Amino acid sequence: MKYTDELKLSDEVEAFVEFGQVLNRRMREYIASYLLQKLRLQSTWKPSVELKENYAAELRQHLDKLFEREEVLAELQQNTLLSRRILSEILFFFRNVAKKTQKQHPWQAEQATLEGWTARPLHILRKQWPYLLRDILSTAEFESRDLEYHRTRLKELENHPDHHIFNLLIDDLLSIWDAGLQVRILRWQISQIKEQYEELAQNIQNKTLEIIRVKSILGNFSDYLEPEWNLNNSVIKEDDFEILDRFHQYLKDVSSIQQLADTLGSLREAELETLEERYEVQLTTYSTTRDPHYRSEISGITLGNSIPLALPQELSLLDQEKLEWNFLKKFADNQLVQLHYDDQLRVKGTEHTSQSRTVTRKKKKGPFIVCVDTSGSMEGEPEKIAKVLCFAIVRMASHQDRAAYLINFSTGIKTIDLKNITSELSALVDFLKMSFRGGTDISLALDEALRQLETNHYKDADVLVISDFIMYRISEEIMQRIARQQLHQGTAFHSLIISNEANERVVERFDHVWLYNTEEKNVVKRIYREALSSL
Repeated sequence: MKYTDELKLSDEVEAFVEFGQVLNRRMREYIASYLLQKLRLQSTWKPSVELKENYAAELRQHLDKLFEREEVLAELQQNTLLSRRILSEILFFFRNVAKKTQKQHPWQAEQATLEGWTARPLHILRKQWPYLLRDILSTAEFESRDLEYHRTRLKELENHPDHHIFNLLIDDLLSIWDAGLQVRILRWQISQIKEQYEELAQNIQNKTLEIIRVKSILGNFSDYLEPEWNLNNSVIKEDDFEILDRFHQYLKDVSSIQQLADTLGSLREAELETLEERYEVQLTTYSTTRDPHYRSEISGITLGNSIPLALPQELSLLDQEKLEWNFLKKFADNQLVQLHYDDQLRVKGTEHTSQSRTVTRKKKKGPFIVCVDTSGSMEGEPEKIAKVLCFAIVRMASHQDRAAYLINFSTGIKTIDLKNITSELSALVDFLKMSFRGGTDISLALDEALRQLETNHYKDADVLVISDFIMYRISEEIMQRIARQQLHQGTAFHSLIISNEANERVVERFDHVWLYNTEEKNVVKRIYREALSSL
């Protein structure tokens, strides 16, 4: 069975409740339950008791300090993956809070007194409740008027035969006392490590705001939190974020590049795929069984030796001494005429069976392989346009939950696999910062693209080449492999030309060709293969 995040979270919650050293077990349940509700998280773990309002009110003022900024809480409530990781960090903090204080709280005696009252049987409490009120009022947390309602009602119900309401009042009193005591302990423990608690709250805020910032540029990306992630990890350095933000602004200035990225993202329609889906069906079954002790209705007359079922005329034989032996013989031979009841019992049951069905659904759009010419001839405006389009493609892929594979080529190649975009954010930023230099050899880049098209991750990818296409011819072997990929796999090969000196022999192999006009800063589409096929 796959070890899902939800199961892992449930295990962490269970470990906190069972083995945490902060407060008592019930309060740890309340802390976990309140945080799950606050972050709107689903979990297979369920509390053994419902969170009472008097506990919730006390906990709220302390736990809500972790989510004081509205935009932070809003992001956590809609970002399940992030909120799960944040909750894990909070539970880890509270599991170890008692170790960090190094001292016992000052209410040990009161806690022992409360535990003593909690352990007393209710029939004892019916006589001793005035002393319970006395002990509660002896704490500095309560005044007599706070408990006046309970005092009056307990007095009224002291000798009442119905114990239910009395028991509820006693339970409520103990809960009020326990809630106040536990929150005092929590407040004291947090005060002992105030700096660490404030640091936890600040880290949650900073980390969430950081992710909000990156999402504002790259959009939603689902895999930015790796298993070893914690609050000390940084998604992106400040300098790197400034680079991404700069290209974000560039993209706004060059709207035609954004339009091209959107066009490329929508060219391939989501294909349909047929899958066999297995599912479980519950069937209701009915069967009959014989039960000699079950009687529904008289269904006739039979022979037997049941005296309770014997007919009156058979029992009348016992009234005559001469006939009594006849009765005993018939009894011994199971020949008494008696009533017959229907003893067939109808039993309802359930059966579980596994079945399969064929379902058709939209297949997720495939990834992108982007080959970028980083040779010296691309220096200047072409370099900037190439980088901006790469950034736009990566952002589009992130929005559509599509992987991207970046290949830089000049005299050699460098690759960035963006299946996990955040783990490679620094590599993407390095590409955006790099200077273009060297010669142009597109063959290695196309060979790598074709190799990736043979892998499971990128077999459904489209390929985009960004270049000035000032280059020698591509080898015939590469051209043939491209043609086979187009014909048999339906792979689309796109190109963006950033020059007026492109090698037409190379360009004509692509399915879709765009030209970027550096003077007018717009993109136009050229038609090669369609025009040639019509001749």
